[in-house]
Amino acid sequence: MVDILKDYSPDRSQTKAMKWHDLPEKFGASDLVPIWIADMDFAPAKEIKEALQNFVEEQYYGYYSVPESYYTAIVDWTKAQYNYETKAEWYRFAPGVCTGIAFALHAFTNEGDKVLIQNPVYNPFRTVIEEANRTLVMQDLLGDDVQGYTINFEAMEDAFKHDDIKAILFCSPQNPTGRVWTKEELTKVVDLCKAYDVLLLSDEIHRDLIMPGHEHIAIGNIDPDYDNYVLFASPSKTFNLAGLNHSFLVVPNAEKRVKLDTFLHSIHLTGGQPAGYIAAEAAYTHGGEWLDAVNEIIWSNYNLLKDTIQAALPEVTFSDLEGTYLAWLDLGAYVKSADLEDIVQNKAKLAVNYGTLYWPTNADDTHIRINLATRPEIIETAAKNLVAAIKG
Repeated sequence: MVDILKDYSPDRSQTKAMKWHDLPEKFGASDLVPIWIADMDFAPAKEIKEALQNFVEEQYYGYYSVPESYYTAIVDWTKAQYNYETKAEWYRFAPGVCTGIAFALHAFTNEGDKVLIQNPVYNPFRTVIEEANRTLVMQDLLGDDVQGYTINFEAMEDAFKHDDIKAILFCSPQNPTGRVWTKEELTKVVDLCKAYDVLLLSDEIHRDLIMPGHEHIAIGNIDPDYDNYVLFASPSKTFNLAGLNHSFLVVPNAEKRVKLDTFLHSIHLTGGQPAGYIAAEAAYTHGGEWLDAVNEIIWSNYNLLKDTIQAALPEVTFSDLEGTYLAWLDLGAYVKSADLEDIVQNKAKLAVNYGTLYWPTNADDTHIRINLATRPEIIETAAKNLVAAIKG
């Protein structure tokens, strides 16, 4: 049995871990509780460490030939976890999911093409579209923390029909709200994309971080005859490997793979560095038990945070955590947007991400996003500090 808190919880405070090390640069103070950037405070599974140690001991750091076992590990994991059948030839390397999205935008769309997102959503979605010289089109999700967030299908179809949208950048599971979209919701998205010939770019990097009672459905499982999509995923979020710069695109359409390969050759990208492949293979082959234990801690931390805060501040609302390790909560019943940073950072001594980062169309937003992938005592401290700061 894997004991994450006993065996996989090193002290990161004196390391180069960005979450801890960069507090003075990012927040102007070093005495904050770091619950912001989305990586874990947990060490990866021991099998990943052992695989990397073997790589170092082998003392060959030259050009690397990716073994077939790497693809087998990912294909088998994808089938076992989501019953999603893929083939090795569908996979293409990218250093990160956002880089992969940029690759897809350049390979499959043209400058000026309109790309749709629905806020609140992961903020690099905006920049990756704009920096590719595509036209960003923003809408808002429907709902709220209490009712639950849903896709605005009416607005989506209206944009598809009248605004000449060429692609939609879709977040599944959804960051920051924590939604895990249902099969019915995903079917509507696919049906609209088919009806209006819109390319579906599905960021599924949080697909393994699913809470009790919910199931992640891969976009490729909705319609077996539909292949006008690109799925983006990575072991980085799941297994805490972001520093190895390893992710992949799943491209089922053969013509699109040719277009993508042409683009990748034009920028002389032939693959990644060996450690990324080695760690990914080890993770997808041996990491299941470790992941189950981590998901249990995330779920427990979410309830600890929610229960502690709402016991003292019952009008703080939380979006139900269905997936990801990111809590999305609204302090607006107690804190004005103009005072949010002062209360949270200066008084509660928390380093968090603020809602307007993900929701620029809602300038007065009072949400914060909290990273739950850490030790329970850190979450408890954060909750108590926030309560004390708001109560004054």
